[in-house]
Amino acid sequence: MASRKLTSLILLILALTATRGHILRDPTNSFRQKVSSSLQAVRKILDTTRNPLFPAHVQHKYDDKYDMATVATITATHSVLASLRTLADSTGDYKAQEAWDHFLKQQREQIDGQKTITLRFQGRERCSFVKTEQRDVDSGTKKFSGVAGLFREKTVYTVVTHTWRMDVDWELVLYAGNDHMTNVTLAGAQVSELFETKGNLEMKDKPRWPRPAVSLLGPQEVDITWLLSLLTPTDLRVKFSINRSHSQCHTPSRNNEILKAQESFATLASFASHIVDLLYRLRGREYNIESSPIAAMFTLENNQPLSESDVEFDHHTTDTNESNTSTIRKKRSASEPTTMSFGDMLKLIEAEQQELSTVIGQYRDNVDSSCQQADHKNHELCVYTKPAVMSLIAVMKHITETGKVYVDAITTIEELLREQLQQAIGRELVADDFTEYMNFHNRKLYNKKYSPTSFSFAARQAGKSPEGVVSIEYRGGKFDGNPIELVTSNSSTMQGGLSFNINPATEIVLSGKQYLHSSLFHSFSNLNANPPTLQLAARARQFSSFMLVVGTMHSEGKLDPVAAVILQNKDEIIIPLLLEAIPSPKEFADSISSLSYEQQKFAKAFRELQLSSTVFGIAIIQIKPQMERLLKIPQGSLAKEIKLTQDLLELFITYQVPADLVTYDGEQSANVTQKLSAVKKHVGAVMAMIDVAKKEEIEKENNKREKKFGRTFVDHSKDEMGGFEEEDVQLAMAEGVNTFQKSAPPRNAPPRNMNTQGVHTGGHQLRLHKSRDVLRGSAAHAEDLKHAAPSGNQQQQQQQ
Repeated sequence: MASRKLTSLILLILALTATRGHILRDPTNSFRQKVSSSLQAVRKILDTTRNPLFPAHVQHKYDDKYDMATVATITATHSVLASLRTLADSTGDYKAQEAWDHFLKQQREQIDGQKTITLRFQGRERCSFVKTEQRDVDSGTKKFSGVAGLFREKTVYTVVTHTWRMDVDWELVLYAGNDHMTNVTLAGAQVSELFETKGNLEMKDKPRWPRPAVSLLGPQEVDITWLLSLLTPTDLRVKFSINRSHSQCHTPSRNNEILKAQESFATLASFASHIVDLLYRLRGREYNIESSPIAAMFTLENNQPLSESDVEFDHHTTDTNESNTSTIRKKRSASEPTTMSFGDMLKLIEAEQQELSTVIGQYRDNVDSSCQQADHKNHELCVYTKPAVMSLIAVMKHITETGKVYVDAITTIEELLREQLQQAIGRELVADDFTEYMNFHNRKLYNKKYSPTSFSFAARQAGKSPEGVVSIEYRGGKFDGNPIELVTSNSSTMQGGLSFNINPATEIVLSGKQYLHSSLFHSFSNLNANPPTLQLAARARQFSSFMLVVGTMHSEGKLDPVAAVILQNKDEIIIPLLLEAIPSPKEFADSISSLSYEQQKFAKAFRELQLSSTVFGIAIIQIKPQMERLLKIPQGSLAKEIKLTQDLLELFITYQVPADLVTYDGEQSANVTQKLSAVKKHVGAVMAMIDVAKKEEIEKENNKREKKFGRTFVDHSKDEMGGFEEEDVQLAMAEGVNTFQKSAPPRNAPPRNMNTQGVHTGGHQLRLHKSRDVLRGSAAHAEDLKHAAPSGNQQQQQQQ
């Protein structure tokens, strides 16, 4: 039971925090300001004893947030319908309440008949020529004196004016289904305006048209089926509820009903905004409605004594098949805050519509006064300032604002949840915090035997000290450098072994224990769901060595190697792991369900290819046991033979000496000491032969140098300082030192990994060895290590 509660808690945290990507901070803050301004109007409209407050300032319950979402939806629906009623009053067809109710019932019946209801705006602008006039304009009489006396002069100008008529007609209609020709007019008007333009007396052709003869306005359409479906067929009351028993109901703002409401109001606001852009040609001073019923109803207050007829909204329902019905419940106890009542909402909406009528008059008067000015430059657009047009503009602007306020109200509910959760936890949660909690939760949930562990394993032989460590770690973020948590199955011995090919002719078979690991990563659904950035880290201890092979598992017991490396003597390697997310089986099945048979067959075949490389494989191979078996000496003989082990690694890796030269070939009944002595003798003989070859190479190089520069290449490797003179190094760099091709590995040999004693360059090793007075290698970092550069021949070989 405790584990179930913990799981529910973390799912709640995920649900609340995951909404971060859909929340806009600015709309939420502006909505809070809208609530503050609306509360001032509420105190004027309602009883002075009422004291509604913003929900964040009132101690309330989680159910109250569902109440607020329900009330906001019902209030927004009433507000939109009331605004359309105000617009319809301008035509005179629906001034009576009975006519408006009959109109709504007709549309509701269409919805019951399984038809959609579409609100359509269509209009037309026509410009027609009326007449052309010429009139003389007297500029006045001027007096001046001359020789003959006093003279008078009068100047008359001829002015040509063209008179035009601008007609605009528009209508807002509703139609059912897809037959927009059979419609019902909600509102409409026809307006006209005469205006003049100046002409040219010298032009004998027709005047230039200031506007196109005919221009279409729209059409613009929006589906309002959902909005009207909230009305009950009998009394036309708005009924809305949230089905909290549905599996998709997560929070008051993240459920199917609210998401549908947000979509409907957002599209309606966009529809109204487009109409405003079409008709609002002469923009003047902006007039807005200060109070909003949605913002005012988005409050909580302590209960007041109510009569039996005074009720409030309820969102609760237990019928999963009736998600858009609501019931009426009584007020709760006086100690519990609640939303305002249905009667309060009607009073606020009535005050809103009165203010809307005032705004319509303000728009008309402001723009009309601008058009009456004699020097106005756009007289042809003054037709858009007629009362019928300005009424439509004001109502559409208000519907646009109503849709935005509603979306902000729902967003604020989710923001309140985030703020309260953040205050309870102390900070904002991120994906790393979720991972940290799941690690903590798993430690409490699982039995210790099955509890997830960190992927950090020691590379060791049974009963021996570790040779190194192999781990998969996070890269970046809060857990940078920490190993991942995973579930590990019980180890078992591989049946048939684990095999992989190093070339087409060679197959390696490994025997030993195998482990199966699985890890679960967490991310927020609406954020970037890419897998975390991981890295494979391997580290070897001093005087230790092992081989690491990585790849993918093609099938059971078959590894496809991608890379392999030998780590020894404090080597450390970090390999970034590039993870790729593939669809889940259900997502894959849904994606190919509508494809053709051939396409589905190809998709399934390619998915098999993807799944074949989804299992990441790591093989750790111990080197000392393999060398002991190769040298035919008892197991564990090299455990304390540090120098011998290093020399063998150098012979096998650097010089690629055949194993037969150092393998024990004596009596098998000999003891361990005798066998090791024989192997050391073989190794010493090979090393001595290599030293002789190197000295001969140096001597040959000295002879060449003496002929060319007049001096030899002095070897100071046996000196106490164990180095070369600076002049020798500079001369050697100028000439180029030929490599010891007799002792160097072949050109196609695999390169040796970097170690602490030298630098790997192009398959050769340049190293200064003090004890054996040997200079090995070809070329690398001459200035840092004071080594000679390769000769021209060697450079050409490396380029090839």
